[in-house]
Amino acid sequence: MLLRRGDRGPAVADLRDALTSLQLLPGLNGSDRTQVEFDDGVDRAIRDFQQRRGLIADGIVGPVTARSLTDARWTLGARILSHTLSAPMTGDDVMALQTRLAEMGYNTGRPDGIFGPLTDQSVRDFQRHRGLADDGVFGPQTYKELNRIGRMVTGGRPQYLREYQLVRQAGPRLHGKRIVLDPAHGADDPGWTSGGVIGLFTAAIVLGVVWGRWEWRVTDPLVDLRLMRQRAVWTTNVVTFAIGFAMFGSFVLIPQLVQTPPVAGYGFAASVTASGLFLLPSSLVMLVAAPLSGRLSTRHGSKLPLALGSVFASAGYFWLAAMHGARIDIYIGSLLLGLGIGLAFAATANLMVEAVPQEVTGVASAINAIMRTVGGAIGAQISAAIVSADLVLGGRFPAESGFVTAFAMSGVGALVALGVTFLIPSRERARAGRPAEVPA
Repeated sequence: MLLRRGDRGPAVADLRDALTSLQLLPGLNGSDRTQVEFDDGVDRAIRDFQQRRGLIADGIVGPVTARSLTDARWTLGARILSHTLSAPMTGDDVMALQTRLAEMGYNTGRPDGIFGPLTDQSVRDFQRHRGLADDGVFGPQTYKELNRIGRMVTGGRPQYLREYQLVRQAGPRLHGKRIVLDPAHGADDPGWTSGGVIGLFTAAIVLGVVWGRWEWRVTDPLVDLRLMRQRAVWTTNVVTFAIGFAMFGSFVLIPQLVQTPPVAGYGFAASVTASGLFLLPSSLVMLVAAPLSGRLSTRHGSKLPLALGSVFASAGYFWLAAMHGARIDIYIGSLLLGLGIGLAFAATANLMVEAVPQEVTGVASAINAIMRTVGGAIGAQISAAIVSADLVLGGRFPAESGFVTAFAMSGVGALVALGVTFLIPSRERARAGRPAEVPA
């Protein structure tokens, strides 16, 4: 459930209670909870909270902001902490515990507010050193002992000292350093609804209409729009758009999935280089699929390899949506995608050449390549938006369900390409329907 400015009701009242507990807003003072409004004051408080927590300061309370609000309300000692594999405990109390233990020299890693294996081991070490039962449960006894001794030891965080030395020794080089970029223009930036953005979109539409009317009237157009209206041409461009939409999604999804650490419930914590190797089967199969597509086109026409490519690409995406828990699953999905995309893209190029007169094959092929690029850009952005819409572990990693949805969406895109393939006229009908070539 999303909460934003203008909403009202008990959920907004609960939100105000959370902000009041964090001293970001005054209390309700007996107001009717069903009529509490998400007003400008709540909006400013949420943006302030989001900025402090390193979240996107959009003033919208979604799953990530709501989870961060819950985490921020926990103080050390208010609950019992322990390591659970299925749903690791998170909160500011965990962050405080990690910081306190790190001050005493225990290796909790970088404090992140997640009670993970390193924190569990540090708690056990502390309990053992203080003569307590080393069960890893941070309860009242451990909390009391930590308070008793913790005030006497400060400044020993090995993780920070280690990182400081690495940064100092690296000098002016950027390798291994974190660079934080703030894409926002401030809390009052309207974003996509600003006059400048809307004006640019309006100008693009107007200029597109003017250009189209001009190209339609001149005797020697840069792009023959009448040619683009032919069934063999526009159907091939639609298929190319759909295949591009599906293909570029894989370039975003597969590397990010395999680079995610298993603590998120999926992924393999692969390095950047290793994540590229997961796409290697796709690249190798493309080297074989493209020539195979040409042979099939010569013998049976280009529609056959295009249809087969769409089938294999959709099968690869649906396979990855259902099976991505093991490395072999990713390799199989990558192999199917490479086979499908290699067959399909080679076939679309052949179909475009067959559909237009020889003297305009360059323009027609360029438009076809543009359709592939536009489809890929849109597919990649939509995939990224779906994956980043729901985060887990305090907003650190995308939820697995986002990858499932994005893979399935790309599979549907490949099925759309398969459906439009059947609308493409045969080679003989395409040649019969195109304008006659003018002899030189």
